[in-house]
Amino acid sequence: MPKSLRPNLYRTIKIVMSDGATFRVPSAVRTVGNTLQLDRDPANHPAYLGTTDQSGMLGRREEQRLERVRTKTKQDLFD
Repeated sequence: MPKSLRPNLYRTIKIVMSDGATFRVPSAVRTVGNTLQLDRDPANHPAYLGTTDQSGMLGRREEQRLERVRTKTKQDLFD
């Protein structure tokens, strides 16, 4: 059998879903330790659940920014 000219780009990585379920798939994504930890998946994403609540989609930075705005607004009201 002739040797392939292309290197094997695919590796088997372990996918860990938000509920703890795991499975292995071939992927070209390089991850540290060959494990990909998901925080959004069909078990908790609003698009899959059919909800319109986007509050869970805010990133930590956005939450901190909104908290700073609320704090500043409260200070402005009392000054």
